[in-house]
Amino acid sequence: MKPLPAEDLRRAFNQAADAVRLLAVVSPTCPLCLAGYAALRGLLDRFPAEPLQAFVVWIPMLPEDDAEAAAQAAVPEDPRRLLQGWDAGRRIGNLFEQSLALTRTAWDVYLVYAPGVVWENDQPPPPSFWMHQLDLDSGAAPALWLDPAALAREVGRLLRPAG
Repeated sequence: MKPLPAEDLRRAFNQAADAVRLLAVVSPTCPLCLAGYAALRGLLDRFPAEPLQAFVVWIPMLPEDDAEAAAQAAVPEDPRRLLQGWDAGRRIGNLFEQSLALTRTAWDVYLVYAPGVVWENDQPPPPSFWMHQLDLDSGAAPALWLDPAALAREVGRLLRPAG
């Protein structure tokens, strides 16, 4: 698994500004994270012809997590629609901790960005919508617990805005 510096993620995120973007920060050995990753991949399958771009940041949150575990967990996808990388120092997770007002490193989070949202400085922009699978003491609202159907509805709404 190749390293994914925050600046590279920001550049790719902004290059896809015309698309709906999904961004996940996950551990490669956490069962809940892997289920969330599968839900994200399912959205790419569900909306194959839509302007949808996904970014997956694999970070070390559990003792078994390393770049090799991330490479094994990652499913090869069309690189035009999915960018994946390893964040050994948790820098990206820490940036999203601030953006999401969490009490610790953001991980097991699934963020959705509407077209037109840009990442202008070091701090990532707040997501248009997000869900998570975090403990209560993380600062994340329990009402935002990952529901793949709700995540799919929100992605679909952003892909096909009411006219």
